[in-house]
Order: sequence, then C-alpha cells, then structure tokens
Amino acid sequence: IMWYNKKTHAAIKNDWERDWSISDKPLHLFMEDILHLLIDDNLKNVLLSDIGWKGKHDLSLMNKSLRYKHADPYIPGIIAFNAPNPYNDKYRMIDGKHRIHKLVSQNIKESEFYVLDFKDIKTFFVDNREKNFRKTTN
Repeated sequence: IMWYNKKTHAAIKNDWERDWSISDKPLHLFMEDILHLLIDDNLKNVLLSDIGWKGKHDLSLMNKSLRYKHADPYIPGIIAFNAPNPYNDKYRMIDGKHRIHKLVSQNIKESEFYVLDFKDIKTFFVDNREKNFRKTTN
C-alpha cells in the first residue's frame, strides 16, 4: 500500500481543533488526486512560521503519537498558498503535520515542501458522501 492510499486532508470544522473548513460543508482532499502536482518544480524552501497546520496552537498534542515518532521530517510535506487557514498564515499544510511538528521541536526554522496553489487543488476536494464511497471501494 502506498502512503497516499485513501489518505485525505480534511477541510472541516470540529470541536477539538480550529476551523479548517473551506466551505459550508465538510470537504476532503485525497492525496492520490494531487500526486501529479508533486514535481521538482514545486519544491521550495519555506519558513515553518509561515505555515498553518492542525495542532500548531498546541505542540503537545502530537509529540507522543506513533505517527509523530515515525515521521521523517526530511520527506517534503505538501502545502498550499492562498489557502484559507485559521492562523491566516501564508501557507496551509495539506500533508505532513507530524513532520513539521518534529522539525519545529528540533528548532529547525525552514524546510523543503511541495508548494501548490490552492486554486489548482480546490476542485479536487470532495464531500463526505464521495469520501465515504471512495474509502470503502478498492
């Protein structure tokens, strides 16, 4: 199974995290739908302080999780510019929150990311019905 198999980025509002919605309904982005955009031309060095990610407001949320422990911070994450985020940061984390958390906890200030324009990925977001259908089919 590839790392991206049925993995999604949730654009939702919930009780435990800030409002990450981009619409009035919950939406999800399947990583496999944007693989074609993960090319060398889109790799850029970015200041971590310019990125909004889920859990940024409380770094203690992740540092004990198994995914955090196994995160390889040297694999580039995926971020989008011009994307709404509750921190009003320049970029929104799409994939790699455990990796960026590990970088921050190691006092690293900048790292390499795939930088995508939100307008280029917005059409790939799907609603809950489509997400649930795709997660249950092979």
